[in-house]
Amino acid sequence: MKIAVIGKGKQAAHTAAAFALCKDCQVFFYNTSEGVSRTVEGRTEDVLLDRVERKRLSMEEAAQAITRLVICPEETALYDCDLVVEMSRESRSARRKELKKLAGICSPKTVFAIGTFSLDADWERSEIGREVIGMGFFRERFVSDAVELIASEKIHRDLVAETSGILRKLGKRTILGRDRGGIFYNRFVAPLQYVGETVYFRAFGR
Repeated sequence: MKIAVIGKGKQAAHTAAAFALCKDCQVFFYNTSEGVSRTVEGRTEDVLLDRVERKRLSMEEAAQAITRLVICPEETALYDCDLVVEMSRESRSARRKELKKLAGICSPKTVFAIGTFSLDADWERSEIGREVIGMGFFRERFVSDAVELIASEKIHRDLVAETSGILRKLGKRTILGRDRGGIFYNRFVAPLQYVGETVYFRAFGR
């Protein structure tokens, strides 16, 4: 399985690390320059090693995951990617410009996903030339194997099924969410967790 992660921030690093822990996966970093990609690669390695320090991951598992990280040598290397995940925090226009360029490079079979919690399906399709699905990761990517797929009613169900199939091969479970602000975790789980922590601290102190 070949996955490309676009983005240079913390979210991109955490997402790349989660995918790199899958044994049959190669994670390619693609950015505006090789230097930026190497920076993200370093951040991803730091994420994995931090999990080792917290005793939530063995050094062997982290080392194996790091071997699955690849700096994309050139755009054409992304042609046969199974999945392209856009995790940058650039402006919408900049993100779409990048995805539009990749849409002309990647195979027609490549699935395009955006790390966002709302989609304008018609806009994305007209600007990029392909259907794009939203992909929402739960806060603890390493603890939870669930990924929420955000699809508007206008997105073809075959794309949802294909994306779910890719994620299942990587050991992930999918939750199909509606095209609305916030993923399932943020809307339902996080508030309950906050309430539980508040009650605990009021009862027992810090």
